[in-house]
Amino acid sequence: MIGAEPGGIDPLKPNIPGIEHAITSREMFQLQQLPKRLVIVGGGYIGGEFSSMMIIAAQLGRIFLQAATVGIAESKAREQFGESVQCYRTQFEPLFHSITQQNEQAMIKLVVDGDSKRVLGAHMVGGHVADVIQSLAVAIRKGITKQDIDETIGIHPTTGEEFLTLD
Repeated sequence: MIGAEPGGIDPLKPNIPGIEHAITSREMFQLQQLPKRLVIVGGGYIGGEFSSMMIIAAQLGRIFLQAATVGIAESKAREQFGESVQCYRTQFEPLFHSITQQNEQAMIKLVVDGDSKRVLGAHMVGGHVADVIQSLAVAIRKGITKQDIDETIGIHPTTGEEFLTLD
């Protein structure tokens, strides 16, 4: 997979043997099945995120879970705010699935400006992610901080409460 971040440069497929088998980050979400083999070209943040998503998909034995995001990605945050950017990330089994015996996983990530502690972005892969991320959209737009999130009492049992426990 060869990719570029939204708003970045267009994905480039180099003229090399076998390039006809390559996809870009744009086609990745249209895959109908997991590839038998995968090479990710690029070592940036986006490459790392796609690697993580493919590992989760492979563990589950199926192609993509839902993915949702609000705010800015880690790479954009680092461009704008430098090395002060802090990321909080975890992968977990949603509590609901502990009783269904389904092997479901989710991943959440907060991108925070380390100086002001303002949340710059929230990202999630898993089930019902659009509903969870939508609930963070206004808060992030209004300048919510990591401390605000840490001081919030979660609604239990929900997947969204995992954002409140990130260290």
